[in-house]
Amino acid sequence: IYVRYTGGVHVLVNGHASERLRAAVGGVTHDLPPRGYRAWTEDGLVLVESGDANGTGPRRDFAKGPDYIFDGGESTCLNDRGRDRLRSIR
Repeated sequence: IYVRYTGGVHVLVNGHASERLRAAVGGVTHDLPPRGYRAWTEDGLVLVESGDANGTGPRRDFAKGPDYIFDGGESTCLNDRGRDRLRSIR
């Protein structure tokens, strides 16, 4: 499933239980594992994904925004605003 929302948010989801999904979106080929997903903004400020390294690595969850990076359970704050937000949800 691929959806492009008004405002430039893109979401690509592989709902299959055992097959990989390879899909070209905007000239970029995405390779998602079973039940994997990727979402991004056109301006490149946000990327969220659950997947693997094209079948060669372990599955991981990853999110990058203007204020923080979350990678498989580890959070890195990029500025004070990100640190404040992480404190508020812990």
